[in-house]
Order: sequence, then structure tokens, then C-alpha cells
Amino acid sequence: MKGVKWVRFLTCLMGFHLLFLASCGAPETREVDTITKGEIYIAVDESLKDVVSTGIYNFQQINPEANITALYLPQELAYQALLSDSVRLVIGGRGLNEQELKSFENKKIKTRSTPLAKDAVALIVAKDYVDSISLSKLESWMKGSATDDSGLVLVFDNSASGAVSFLMEKFELQSLPEKVYALNNNEEVVNYVASNPKAVGILANNWITQLGAADKAAIDEKIKYLAISGSDTKNGYFFPEQTFIADSTYPLIRSIYGISAESRVGLGTGFLSFLASERGQRIILKAGLLPNDMPSRELIIHD
Repeated sequence: MKGVKWVRFLTCLMGFHLLFLASCGAPETREVDTITKGEIYIAVDESLKDVVSTGIYNFQQINPEANITALYLPQELAYQALLSDSVRLVIGGRGLNEQELKSFENKKIKTRSTPLAKDAVALIVAKDYVDSISLSKLESWMKGSATDDSGLVLVFDNSASGAVSFLMEKFELQSLPEKVYALNNNEEVVNYVASNPKAVGILANNWITQLGAADKAAIDEKIKYLAISGSDTKNGYFFPEQTFIADSTYPLIRSIYGISAESRVGLGTGFLSFLASERGQRIILKAGLLPNDMPSRELIIHD
């Protein structure tokens, strides 16, 4: 996979960059932050930029003494920022693995993981490509074992993206075959797929759903979603829509978590609590994600 051999190098490089930023470029904080005021840095999976930035804006509107600076990174680099103590809060598409939890235990730091939402990993193709595939077909592509798809290539948005780690974990892969490529961002994936009829793009669905109407319409003219078969107990092919994420018929669903590594209750905890609240969950719902707790909807009927 193009770029995969550089993942460790890039992760280390980003880690050094974040450490430098936290120690030299971050504003000095003389007062200890609380749940509603102070200054902190957080790391966020870049595919969640719009929803998290909206959440930060709303949180700071009701807490004007709070200053949250988000670093939007490929998912695995965002988690590396948490592990290197550059940030105290990460928001991304997975929980901590055993090795990461052990690392915090060794440092005597207690982590708190809060489920916030569910998103889908979407497959996009050119307009004249097939309309649907089975989940087993996707698995054969990911493992490089398909024999009837000459010229097919899979493209991700980034070698350290959440979509890569999600599918590798789902299909229990230690490495990826040659015909899987990493580009630099989601826009490049869309353009590559639109101009290569044998390409299948893989990216976080939320990146598409959060686009404005004009941008979404422009993308819809270039590519289309690929429907994927559900589980063995649910027949049919499904698109990454909120309805099919809610009932788990779409087979590529990832959970979004906020993971705090604060040694005490601070601003990171306060912001995470806000995102998990009804107001925060409404922001998440409006961004096209499926909230972890669906906000209530009250109707007032007058005679």
C-alpha cells in the first residue's frame, strides 16, 4: 500500500511536532482549567472536523472563558497525540486497544471513553461502475484474493486514516495487498475514483454528509455510493444512510468515541460531557452522524 511503510515514520514525526507545539507553541496557562474555562488542545479525526468544530463553537458560546484548540489529523496520528501526552482528549472512530490501555496504566493515568455517535465507512465508485457488492467480495478485495477483478484498485484518503484501521480490524488483516493505495485527502479520493472506472474509494461517510448542498451536488455528479450486502440474517444491499446505520443493516459501521486522559475533571471532560448531552447530540445528528443517544423530539399540539 502506497504510504503504509511510512506510517510509523509519519506517526513519530507528527508526535515530535505535537510535542513541540504543546511545549513551545501553545499559550501558557497560568490557571488550572475547569469543566467550563481554561485552555486545552484536543486531537480529532480529520473526517469529523465539521461536527467537532461546530461543537466547540457552541460550547464556547455558553462558556466564554473556555478556549479549545483542535488539531485535526488522520485518525491514527490523533490517537498518537493522546499517547504522547500532547493532548488530553481525542475524538475518533475507535476505542483504545489493549496496548494503548496498558501504556496509560503504566503511567498511572485513568482514561475515560464516552461513545458519542455512529458513522459508516462508505465505498464510492464512478458512475458507470456496478451498483452493489457483497461484504465477502469487499473482504476478498482487501485481502487481495479476488480473481475476477482485473485492474481493480482500492484507494483510501490517507494511510493513517480511520477507514484503513477499521477495515483492517474488521477483516483481521496485518497488512494490505499491493493494489490498495493511500492518497492525501478525501478530495483526492473523489477525483481519482471519478477518473478511474476501476477504482473503489473508501472513506468516512461523515465527510460527505457534512458537506454543503452545492459541494454535495458537485460530488454526486462525479461518483456514486456502492451498496453493500448486510449480514447473513438480513437480506438485501444497503447504503450508508442514517436509517441503515440505526438498524445495523449497513455492514460497515464504526463507533465514534471521545477518550479523555485527564488526571482530574478539567475542560476536556466538560467538552466531552457537552457533546454527549442532548444539545451536543443534536449537533451530531444535524451533521449526518447517528447520535449515541437520539435527542427527544417534543411536539406541542394546540386545539
